[in-house]
Amino acid sequence: MLAEHPGQPFSGVAKGNWPAVKGYYRMIDHADDSAMTMEAILAPHRERTVQRMKAQPLVFCIQDGSELNFTGLAECEGLGPLGTNQTGAGSQGLNRTPCWR
Repeated sequence: MLAEHPGQPFSGVAKGNWPAVKGYYRMIDHADDSAMTMEAILAPHRERTVQRMKAQPLVFCIQDGSELNFTGLAECEGLGPLGTNQTGAGSQGLNRTPCWR
């Protein structure tokens, strides 16, 4: 929510959701700075991701900007456009771009 509007105050971004505003200010006013590390913030997300991955028979953990081109596989669902080549032909697949490093 806040990342979509980096120049606005949180109270404006929350659009009247006062419990969210109160929680945000409670978080940034937290006396224990150890709870405000990137590792502490990401820990529950990391744990939940591991749980979801364990429930799958196969998981790809791609760590770079990769394109998986499945243009020739008509039975695949949920693919998106990857782009076009110099002849204008489009390709379908999955695009994975890293969020941060």
